[in-house]
Amino acid sequence: MKRIKNILEQEHIEYDIKVIVEVISKHFPDYRRILNELQRYGTSGKIDSGILTNMSDENFKTLVGFLKEKKFTEMRKWVGQNLDNE
Repeated sequence: MKRIKNILEQEHIEYDIKVIVEVISKHFPDYRRILNELQRYGTSGKIDSGILTNMSDENFKTLVGFLKEKKFTEMRKWVGQNLDNE
C-alpha cells in the first residue's frame, strides 16, 4: 500500500484511499495486475470511486447484452478480458 501511494504521488495522480484498498483487495497477491489496473484507471489523472462502478454492474450489463443478442464471439472476448471478476 505504501509503495502504491508513493508511485501515485510521484506521478501526480489524485486518489481515494478506499478505492486503492478495494483494487488491492480484489487483485491481491498479483502485484503486477494491481499496478496495471491502477495505471489504466489513473490515465485521467484521478482514481476515485467512479472506477468501482466500472468494475461491477455496468460490465455485466454488457455481457448480458451480448448473450441476449446471441453475439457469442463478443461474449467470449468479454469473458477473456474479465476473468478476474467475481
